[in-house]
Amino acid sequence: MEFTVTESGEVVLRGMTSVPADHAWFWAEQWQEGERKAAAQIAAGHAEVYADAESMFADLDRSCRCDADIRHDSAVPPGSRAS
Repeated sequence: MEFTVTESGEVVLRGMTSVPADHAWFWAEQWQEGERKAAAQIAAGHAEVYADAESMFADLDRSCRCDADIRHDSAVPPGSRAS
């Protein structure tokens, strides 16, 4: 605890919390910004709910393949793909 007495005589009490060194990354400003963005996306309904982990990973695999196809397609100049 930290106590401060102001010029007007007001006593200000600040609580202090100890954060283990291996948890400090979570409280970094950059990480907290990501947490705020994720919370806003969830609140806006931009989240998927899965029945189980298998369904989640299957969807993730499909998404990654789709993203890879998009990246690959954008690297191929128009008209150069064999039909």
